[in-house]
Amino acid sequence: MPLNLAPQKEEELIRRVIAKDEEAAALLISAHEQRVYNLSLRMTKNPQDAADLMQEIFIHLLNKINSFRFESSFASLTKNSFRLIAGKLPAFRLDFAQGH
Repeated sequence: MPLNLAPQKEEELIRRVIAKDEEAAALLISAHEQRVYNLSLRMTKNPQDAADLMQEIFIHLLNKINSFRFESSFASLTKNSFRLIAGKLPAFRLDFAQGH
């Protein structure tokens, strides 16, 4: 179930994730996973590929979280990561490029 996070709560979670708090990472992912999955499903048109793409996006986000500057929302970062990851994965490139 997606969580609706206030900006202050999201910032707190991101700071906790940077400090290696796994519970905070799970909460942050939970807050965004449905939106990321829906976007992934629209691009891939396949539930398994969408789940795989979503996983790659969150792995990328968690690996880059230390560079988060708190100048934009985590949702913006997920969109940017989606574009980056979807554009690099050949299985997803065609649908993503066509905007499907």
